[in-house]
Amino acid sequence: MPPRSPKATAPRVALTAALSLSCVSATRAQIDVDVAIRRTRAVVVAVPARVPGLTPRAASVPAASPLAAPVVSCDAPVAEVAVGPRRSCTRHTDGRVCCWGAGHGGVPARVEGVANATHLSLGGGRGCAALAGGAVACWSGAAADVVPGLGDVDLVGAGQRQVCARVRGDGVRCWGDRVAVPTRVEGVDDVASFAVGVDPCVVTAARGLHCWGDALLYTYRHADPWAGLYRHYTLRSLRDVRAVSVGWREHAAGDAFVCAVTGDHRLWCWGGAFDGSHDRETGATSGRMTPVNVAGVGDAVTVAAGGAHACVIRGNAKLWCWGDNTHGQLGDGTRVHRNVPVEVRALGEVTAVAASEGHTCAQARDGSLWCWGRNRDGELGDGTTEDRDVPVRVRWAPTGG
Repeated sequence: MPPRSPKATAPRVALTAALSLSCVSATRAQIDVDVAIRRTRAVVVAVPARVPGLTPRAASVPAASPLAAPVVSCDAPVAEVAVGPRRSCTRHTDGRVCCWGAGHGGVPARVEGVANATHLSLGGGRGCAALAGGAVACWSGAAADVVPGLGDVDLVGAGQRQVCARVRGDGVRCWGDRVAVPTRVEGVDDVASFAVGVDPCVVTAARGLHCWGDALLYTYRHADPWAGLYRHYTLRSLRDVRAVSVGWREHAAGDAFVCAVTGDHRLWCWGGAFDGSHDRETGATSGRMTPVNVAGVGDAVTVAAGGAHACVIRGNAKLWCWGDNTHGQLGDGTRVHRNVPVEVRALGEVTAVAASEGHTCAQARDGSLWCWGRNRDGELGDGTTEDRDVPVRVRWAPTGG
């Protein structure tokens, strides 16, 4: 077990951004030289009776018994892993999707209605996949439905309360608890990648970072003179962004945070408690108002943000995690919260990582899949409901890796 690193210090910084929801008019304002606020025009949308795969925030998805998964094989190699609160999913090389945890069971089983999936994401009570034909399928249980009104989609992201999809050559469409049908986000056209948490952030083709919504207003509510307004913002202080991840919790109103990797392999985070500093009794956090460099990481490749923890794959393909460790989600064999990254030593080289509010999963170089942390709903996929503070291998059923 690695020794506990000394606590890193970071200077207190001032607010540099307010955020915006794309479908609400906003007045242009300048808060700081590091932030560009964009004017957005109002969008009028129709509200259908139901959007497949969309679970209202007030509704809850009943969890299946963790040991009652149907015996369905998920034996094709894993192409992608995604996790959300109390559940995990994988996309396989045969285009099928398998899930386990809340609403699915304690060992992986295939999601009906998903074939030829090309991208995968999990959000609040739902999972969504982009399909080879350009459609999007979403699910909250064992079967998926195609979302109407979408085509030519090649990237999808699900968060706490909304889902977004990139349409080839035509920007991003989002829908959720405020906009019930897929609606184009104005002013966000050249999107290289994006991440959706409480609200979305996108990496533009020019490697800039652009976010919208009110996620971080909860962190900034005491300092932001525009609190309650919804705004777009472009973070000018970060350039050449290569990866972004948005942390969030299923039932929390705020405390969202964002982490990004820049072209010089430095790792930056800002927002709510991304360093394990959340006080579980008072709810207080030591959030950062502007991006701060994560100490000791100068070789970051990609990052995954959870609820109050995060993990980074470094240049040597080793995985390091830090933050909240209540359920063992840091994978270091302890329940000690860490404010600086510690190596997940039980793993060798990894190729992918995904984090949620209570658990983490990673794919090893040999293709095997490992999860650790909270396991009350069977989200670790080992056939039990015991929390794990070191990685355990996902148990495929009935055959496979």
